[in-house]
Amino acid sequence: MKHALWITALTTVSLAACSPPAAEKAEKAQPAAVATPAKPAPANEALPGAYKLDENHASVTFRVNHLGMSRYTARFTDIAADLQFDPANPAAMSVSATIDPRSIETDFHGDKPDFDAELAGPSWLDAAKFPKITFKSTKVDVTGPATANVTGDLTLHGVTRPVTL
Repeated sequence: MKHALWITALTTVSLAACSPPAAEKAEKAQPAAVATPAKPAPANEALPGAYKLDENHASVTFRVNHLGMSRYTARFTDIAADLQFDPANPAAMSVSATIDPRSIETDFHGDKPDFDAELAGPSWLDAAKFPKITFKSTKVDVTGPATANVTGDLTLHGVTRPVTL
């Protein structure tokens, strides 16, 4: 990290040193181009209807704090999700998702080569006993033109709790 900061600082100083004096810059300056107005945000072009997640291009990623010094990152790769989409009536929209906890993957390759299997095992997710993690929306609150808070029931390890995404 220190090396990156030094390289950035040296590069900035070097570029500033090669730059012409301010008077020369002003002489060489071209007239300012006429500003064009900002384009309005595009309207939502998605059609209402039922949508399915493309499982080949999706994962659910999460991080867990490790002693306040770093984070473990993991992901689930076996996911199914459905969306009922209606931009004219956001309150009627819904989403549901199912995750197979055995699909957990980490990039941890330390002294536990079977760490992923351990996480899916009885000490953690107990995937044999609880083979699904599910989310089913109960409410959609629109917060902006392309954002919303989605409240629903998350079931993990046999316990269901309300969460807002």
